[in-house]
Amino acid sequence: MAGLQVRAAGDIYPARFVKLAGDFQVAQCVAGDYPIGVAGPAAKKPPLEGLVSDTKAAEAGDQVWVWTDGEICFIEAGGAVSAGDKLGPDADGKAVTASAGNPYGAVALEAASAAGQLIRAFVRVGTA
Repeated sequence: MAGLQVRAAGDIYPARFVKLAGDFQVAQCVAGDYPIGVAGPAAKKPPLEGLVSDTKAAEAGDQVWVWTDGEICFIEAGGAVSAGDKLGPDADGKAVTASAGNPYGAVALEAASAAGQLIRAFVRVGTA
């Protein structure tokens, strides 16, 4: 896994699209943002029922792993997607099918039937 280790400019959740936010800094994408990659799948803290519910990959100032162009990653779906769909960020940085003329940051390698599913995707940045 080559990827890139950068500093988080704010809260970033695992397996979500990220955008450039400064010198070697990324922020979690929202709908319409131009992604540069996908945050790694690991949470900063393990989810422990009743004790820890915070499953962020990084908070402001933390280092975060980012899969970049040309790599295969895991990404959290924001809804149903099909294999081969160009994926862009929704309001939470999750992967949804990109509309024509909108930026995308990955191509789905497998389908998701609902939001919240982790799927494999090929990181490829462009405009749908």
